Amino acid sequence: MINLFNNFKKVNVQYGIYAKDEVPELTYPNVEKNKTYSKLLCPAISSQKDKFFYINSFIDVDIEIYFNKEESCYDYKYNFSENYHPINNNVHNIIKESFTLLETNDIVTIQVLLPYYFITDTKDLNITILDPNLKTSNLEFLSGSFNIYSWSRSINLAYAVVDKNKTAKLKLKIDKPIIKIMFNYPVILKFVYFNTMQINFIKSHLNIAGFRRNINKLYTNILKRRPKKLLQ
Repeated sequence: MINLFNNFKKVNVQYGIYAKDEVPELTYPNVEKNKTYSKLLCPAISSQKDKFFYINSFIDVDIEIYFNKEESCYDYKYNFSENYHPINNNVHNIIKESFTLLETNDIVTIQVLLPYYFITDTKDLNITILDPNLKTSNLEFLSGSFNIYSWSRSINLAYAVVDKNKTAKLKLKIDKPIIKIMFNYPVILKFVYFNTMQINFIKSHLNIAGFRRNINKLYTNILKRRPKKLLQ
């Protein structure tokens, strides 16, 4: 039977931070749930309860993307707020490690790598990255979606440069959303410190796209090696 409004049962999801050892986990804010206005008594609105979440920015910074004529490639420069961050190598390093600029098939993209990983034992649970409505210039938001049962990877914020002949700008404000996410089922979301089994699963295909093409061909092996139960 097809229902006009979905009323799925909540499923369990755990998330954690898997960052470089030198970066304290508390640098990264918690995942927060979007408010649902259930008092409006609208079934369409209520059907989306416990599906939408957001994460505030870990850094307050302005990014400018430009074409570096001396190096004949695209590059970026940044300016972070000294009101929130001390002037030291730690802040410079986390920016350089979190922001990635790529040119693929003549399309320039900038990604902000966020070390949040989501784990579930529900096989058909997907996560979708939504537009956080940041202040940008000459950038177009890129959405993405993947299955978190079989593929435990970090989430990224991504934009494409619209006009390569112009500079592009991105502004991140601390304590303001840097990313928004949606699950295809309502979820009970819980923060955990990953145990050994969960970390081993994450590491089994961590950054694998940097080593192999056509990673879909490895998908069967990932499913075979995945423990039946990963949740704590």
